[in-house]
Amino acid sequence: KKGWEGLLGQRLTVIETVAGSKSGYGGDDGPAREAKLLAPNGLARGTDGTIYVADSANGRIRAISPAGKIRTVAGGGTAAASSSLTASADLLGDGGPATGAVLQEPRGVLPITFGFLSGIAITEFAGMRLRVVLPDGTLKTLIQGKFSQGTEDGPIATLKTRVSIHFPSALLKAPDGAIVLVDTGNNVLRRITIPNPLDPESAVIERLAGNYQRRNNLVQVADGTRATQAPLANPVGACFASDGTLFITELSGHHVVKVSPDGKLYNVAGSGGDVLNGDGGQALQAGMPYPSAVACDDARGRILVGNWQAPRIRAVDLKTGVISTIAGGGEQTEDGLAESSSLTDIGGMVLEPDGNLLFTDSQSGRVRRLWLADPPGN
Repeated sequence: KKGWEGLLGQRLTVIETVAGSKSGYGGDDGPAREAKLLAPNGLARGTDGTIYVADSANGRIRAISPAGKIRTVAGGGTAAASSSLTASADLLGDGGPATGAVLQEPRGVLPITFGFLSGIAITEFAGMRLRVVLPDGTLKTLIQGKFSQGTEDGPIATLKTRVSIHFPSALLKAPDGAIVLVDTGNNVLRRITIPNPLDPESAVIERLAGNYQRRNNLVQVADGTRATQAPLANPVGACFASDGTLFITELSGHHVVKVSPDGKLYNVAGSGGDVLNGDGGQALQAGMPYPSAVACDDARGRILVGNWQAPRIRAVDLKTGVISTIAGGGEQTEDGLAESSSLTDIGGMVLEPDGNLLFTDSQSGRVRRLWLADPPGN
């Protein structure tokens, strides 16, 4: 049973590697566990079981098949302008094959649909872009942001260069199918709809949370504030619960907040302090340094939060408000018991349909699985 049951029959939680052997680049078309990744970040899972990972420092989106093989589906190009953060998208491969394009620090990845056809949405943190891999395999820039904050919302085709995303990070899908983009540098979350699946430029962008102001990490926003009127402190991760509640991690605010389906913001976890503490107590009084990712574990009535500093994966019980560590804080760097594991920066997290958690262990160059459900054969 690979250690899932202890000597007294108690439940043990185990971590295993899904992809990555060490930091670097290599391994395409081979076993994912033998491949090399460099600072992997965002994660997503397709309906067919394919795992998509933003291989951030390699400038690629990698796909891991259900059979465990890895390949590049976007990025990897060598355009002369690749090192220039002000280069136009045309010089970085727009209109050509996605696998020949240059991606500048991809952070978010999300499988999307254009009618009955499939594509992939990608955020470029350094390039300030939202790009899409179209069904024909070509790459198109949907939004080109700026190296300054911007507050424009509306039809993308009308706004043109006036719309601005600023250090975009995570991508997720809203319950109604819209794309939600975590716009870290603008301190907001944006909702993007594409009314005409055959025309990506028909997209409309609107603000879902945040007022473009950065809040003081030691000052909590009053519960019940309209989410679009509330300041956020560098949001980076988000997830939707089954009831439509949106949970958001604030990296420099050291908080987790939620937005109710009626658009009001509430505090969930974090005292605002940047020293890890508080396990076994109320999450709102706990130190939660640099929370970077969150996954909604509806079946167990909790959220799972990963952080960068003193890396841990912690659970917040949404009924009792109690916080606890479920992985990290140990010295074991290889696969094994979660409570004994040593983790590095958590870049992205996604819950699988069977209830297990996928996450990127960024500095170690790995995608890993935290077994929360029964393993195969048990």
